[in-house]
Amino acid sequence: MIKLDDVVEFIHNPLAYEQKLVSLINTKGEQILLSSFSELYNENSTIKVEGMEKFCVNIYNKCQYLSLKYDHSGPITCHAFIAKDDAPSFPLHTDPDDVIILCVEGTKKLLIKNEYIILEAGDDVYIPANTPHQAFNEKASFTLSFGLEKFLKDKAKLYNELDVLP
Repeated sequence: MIKLDDVVEFIHNPLAYEQKLVSLINTKGEQILLSSFSELYNENSTIKVEGMEKFCVNIYNKCQYLSLKYDHSGPITCHAFIAKDDAPSFPLHTDPDDVIILCVEGTKKLLIKNEYIILEAGDDVYIPANTPHQAFNEKASFTLSFGLEKFLKDKAKLYNELDVLP
């Protein structure tokens, strides 16, 4: 589908930063947007690349497949995560949309609803919306996270500031 080398090549291209697609997850679990590839190597971090659904036809086709498999009618996004051994990750959190995590290379440990799951290369897991989960990067990995998103118009968080004025 896609190889780690393809994403590494992409994150060394200025287009990735012009499009604001590359971030780091630092040791505090914070996502920091990067402006150039030279910032990639400043600290122990996990690299996050957004917009992978637009990267190549194989990822686009995987999104289409997931749309059919899960009977989903809405956008599907894909983020890539590149982590070294013991790299940081987000703290325990929930997502407002269903998520499928695919381990492309390496090993990924996840905590989902108080249960640990180990993904090896080729394994995936479905995480329903609003389910507490956390990734652990005990070993190096390259994973893809597919978000089965709702349209913005349909999200409960969307409101007009003018609607709440007195």
